[in-house]
Amino acid sequence: MVGGVPATDVIVEGATSIDHRIEALDGVTIDQLHVEGAETIGEVRTVGRTRSLMVTPGPSPYTIRYRVQQPADRPSRCPLWLPTTPADGVSRAVKLQVELPADTTPGSTMPRFTWTGPHGSVTLAHLPAFVLLPFAAPGQSTGWDVSAVMDTAAVSVFVAASAIWLWRKRR
Repeated sequence: MVGGVPATDVIVEGATSIDHRIEALDGVTIDQLHVEGAETIGEVRTVGRTRSLMVTPGPSPYTIRYRVQQPADRPSRCPLWLPTTPADGVSRAVKLQVELPADTTPGSTMPRFTWTGPHGSVTLAHLPAFVLLPFAAPGQSTGWDVSAVMDTAAVSVFVAASAIWLWRKRR
């Protein structure tokens, strides 16, 4: 973990040679790259605003470990090395494991992580995926609760749709 960004492991099972991409905007440093359980093919290369890493997995799941240092204007963002092939959640899935910085607490995540102390994990059933993992230092707020926002949006859409249906029914 560097600069308040959690350590992250991405574990992929049942894949062939696969390209992984990570967002690499100006000012981002990605180093200490270590791949376990897979053979890297060539060097990491830049593709647009991303970096590309090709790997050929061994017979068991593989892990990509790395360190990301973000600029000051992105203190809570952590780019992820993610495979570019879709995952269906049954024959192929991506397990994401994070370790939060010491003395921080997780907020409401999307998707929902399972926590054991500062270690969290989630299986992404499909890619690409949006992952939100707010965390805060002791005494600070983790920000808005994504599940509460999603619930409010769903209820609002349901109420609006019901009102339109009733209005049209009475016409």
